[in-house]
Amino acid sequence: MTQRLRRQPFLFLVPGLAMIMAVFVAPFFWTVALGFTDFNLWGDPTRGVAFVGLRNFARLMQDRDFYNSTAVTLSFVLLAVIGHVTLGLLYANLIRVPRIRFTKVISVSMLIPWLTPGLVVGYMWRSVLNVDYGSLNDLLQLVGLMRIDWLRNYPLISILMANWSRGMAVAFILLSAGLESIPSTVYDASKIDGASAWQTFLYIKIPMIRYSLLLTVLMSTFGTLLAFDMVYGLTGGGPLGRTEVFAIYLYNEAFGHMALGYAGAASTVILMLTVGLGLIYIRLNRVVEN
Repeated sequence: MTQRLRRQPFLFLVPGLAMIMAVFVAPFFWTVALGFTDFNLWGDPTRGVAFVGLRNFARLMQDRDFYNSTAVTLSFVLLAVIGHVTLGLLYANLIRVPRIRFTKVISVSMLIPWLTPGLVVGYMWRSVLNVDYGSLNDLLQLVGLMRIDWLRNYPLISILMANWSRGMAVAFILLSAGLESIPSTVYDASKIDGASAWQTFLYIKIPMIRYSLLLTVLMSTFGTLLAFDMVYGLTGGGPLGRTEVFAIYLYNEAFGHMALGYAGAASTVILMLTVGLGLIYIRLNRVVEN
């Protein structure tokens, strides 16, 4: 009876583990296995699937579109993370200024873009940035400037503006929690020592919320690395691949060219790059702890 009771808690884990296996683990191994085949949805369905070894990976290393996607993704992620952290930290400090009113309204409004589906956000920004009737160009004309074709001439900036409006919400929440954990006595001591607002921010706030900053960078990086819905709704990866991030590239290969085997190989390589970024974060976390 005692042994049976000991096993009982593990039985409650079975449904959750089974769901994880079905939704995450099994598709992962299936995708990796596809990368070593010539599985393609075009052609004769009775032809079967052949094992091609590392042929897809060798082809990937010569694919200009893959290298373009890598460059676009890294640029997008770097600028997106900088924007998330900067804007999130700015608003987290703003709501703590004693003279600022309606701080609860500001906090809630920050979450609206984050709670809105990415595809909806993409189409909304596509309307805002439209060269003919977009509200942003209307504002530019009001101040005497010419209309700008954002989506054609500045596509990367366009997806960054849309991404910043969403991603800064998570940064705002995490950094607000970090700032809230700083005791008020620390601020009182800094005032007695004659520290300015900038010195307080630079030498007190930043060091004391460094773990929150690292967590924000981590979540922002991995949340942006495989961004798809918002970018697809806004630019679709264009024009001419200038916003073809990893997820758009994989989508085009898998469902545009129907080359699921080749897309599986690309997914595996992208996974390795993601793991590499994770290891860099772990190293940075150890440096901060020391």
